[in-house]
Amino acid sequence: MSIYVASHKPCPVPASPLYRLLALGGADIPGKAVSDDAGDNISSKNKYYCELTGTYWLWKNCTDPVVGLCHYRRYFNLIPIKTHESPFIGATYAPPITDILENQAQSLILQGLLGRYDIIVARPMYYNETVGEAYRTDHGSVEWDAFIRQLNRFYGDGRHLMDCENRLHIGNMLIAKKEIFDLYAGELFGVIDAVFDEVGALEAVENARYQPFRYPGYLAERFTSAFIRAHRLNAYEAQVVLIQGL
Repeated sequence: MSIYVASHKPCPVPASPLYRLLALGGADIPGKAVSDDAGDNISSKNKYYCELTGTYWLWKNCTDPVVGLCHYRRYFNLIPIKTHESPFIGATYAPPITDILENQAQSLILQGLLGRYDIIVARPMYYNETVGEAYRTDHGSVEWDAFIRQLNRFYGDGRHLMDCENRLHIGNMLIAKKEIFDLYAGELFGVIDAVFDEVGALEAVENARYQPFRYPGYLAERFTSAFIRAHRLNAYEAQVVLIQGL
């Protein structure tokens, strides 16, 4: 059972056997356990696909019975602590946050959760509008329309319900048994690759908060809700620690 920490640059990783550093884009990072340019990979697409090149590598190369992916600036916190009830905790990489992440109870709680839930994802952000309306405003309509067409092709327009969804699971983060992870990844790349083939690589926009060329990663975050809805999965929504200053 491993949670892989996706990163494209040197970063601290919790001192726990639960975590393994996964280098993205073939980056040469000291202390990395594995790199997304080994074996069957799409590492060359990292500029566009972001942490999804790590997702793909885990799908095709990881044999762990339970697999998860987080981010060097975003970690799941599975320990219920009353003083940390908010969906997201913003903190520097130092105690007491490192003590929480390195606590052995994280692994023990994870095992219990996977006995009751199909998948663990980040607690959602909520919009006052639909996810689609927000995406069109913040990003663009061309790739969103292509995305909806592909979701309809995979699931039918009555199963994913993205036209009325107002929740977003950030970060392309999840933990699941390998069979669920593989199902997720197979359908994710079936959708995202088809959108990328249709829309192509978009140009960078100077000083843009959301770079257009990274839309495959942005769409993948929205895909998480569609996948859970389409398969009627029982999802545990975990608190996320947002590491600042890295």
